[in-house]
Amino acid sequence: DLDSQTNLSKICKIGPSSVDDFKNCVTYQLNDYVYIIPGSDDFELLENEIKSTIDRSKYLENNIISKLKNDYDYIVIDTRSSLSILHINAFCASDCVLIPVNPDSYSLNGMNQLLHIYAGIKKINPKLEYKIVMNTCDIDTKLFNDILPILEDGHKSNYANVVIPK
Repeated sequence: DLDSQTNLSKICKIGPSSVDDFKNCVTYQLNDYVYIIPGSDDFELLENEIKSTIDRSKYLENNIISKLKNDYDYIVIDTRSSLSILHINAFCASDCVLIPVNPDSYSLNGMNQLLHIYAGIKKINPKLEYKIVMNTCDIDTKLFNDILPILEDGHKSNYANVVIPK
């Protein structure tokens, strides 16, 4: 959970961790297959530490992901929606970014802003791909039916063809 609001941690009924616990990859087992490293509400401390390093964009990959990648089949990084050095690090450490898009104009604008950032990160991490996932959808609304073709046509190879209902 790389979000200082720690929503994922709270949903999993795990309190926020310390930045040191996060950096030491202290995990909590949710079931036989899923483990979580809780977020911290003090991620500003980690951001300041990252800003003082030379290779800022690789901090997460070199110091966190490298400790985990041999023990897990998949590593999912939950980030906040605003841009920060942690967000950039998550993009640089990832193979694929899932972009949830709600069927509304605000979400489409946010997606376009994120894709602009993605283009910049792609220069640092050429293997990075993205997939768009429709989220909180009511398939019987005009808005959903207006936005779906925009995503299907405008982002053919990157539309995941996944619709998560409201």
